[in-house]
Amino acid sequence: MTNARKPCASGSISDKTGIQRLEVVNRPVAALRPDPKNPRYHERRQVRQIARSIKAFGFNVPVLIDAQGNVIAGHGRVLAARELGIAEVPTIRLDHLSAVQARAFMIADNRLTETSAWDDQLLAEQLQELSILDLEFDLEAIGFTVGEIELRIEGANEAALQAPSLPSPASGGGKCKSGNRRQARLAEREASVAEREAKLAEREASLAAWEARLVEREAKLQAAEKL
Repeated sequence: MTNARKPCASGSISDKTGIQRLEVVNRPVAALRPDPKNPRYHERRQVRQIARSIKAFGFNVPVLIDAQGNVIAGHGRVLAARELGIAEVPTIRLDHLSAVQARAFMIADNRLTETSAWDDQLLAEQLQELSILDLEFDLEAIGFTVGEIELRIEGANEAALQAPSLPSPASGGGKCKSGNRRQARLAEREASVAEREAKLAEREASLAAWEARLVEREAKLQAAEKL
């Protein structure tokens, strides 16, 4: 008797390890329902950025939905697809998640991307390489504006020029080299802390803006109820 894999639901199949084998299915954008309780707010500018990226590279990341077609992850991509007039998009149904798990995953999918950080030097190097190529797409499709790209490249070039040259082992400067490395690591940590503090300030400003919008919406709703 053979042990056939049983589908958990139409969107996923569980293997022996418990990992879900997910199926990508194109579905009409009109059938996808963004969750009104999604705590992640997509501003108009960001939706346009996502739309620009989709035009340049294609719709490469499926929208994650539940069995009823409610969007779990990919709200911004759905909004961008609507703006571009795209009729169908790739989707994955996460039927193996309970309603509570889906709610928690919606938050995790947004939050976990915020906890990573850029390697500024490597990012600047790649941006510089892309900026000198004859691209078939708008470079801003990667999510950075031209001004941001230029600032990152200039900052990395200035840092490279100001970096002290380390003595070679033949010059007997082993101790100096070790000290320079410690100083470089310390400077890197300080820069990382400064970057995190800046991101925290940006998030706090975003939260304050969101709260202001929420207060405004509540005021409008109350005014409408009085009419």
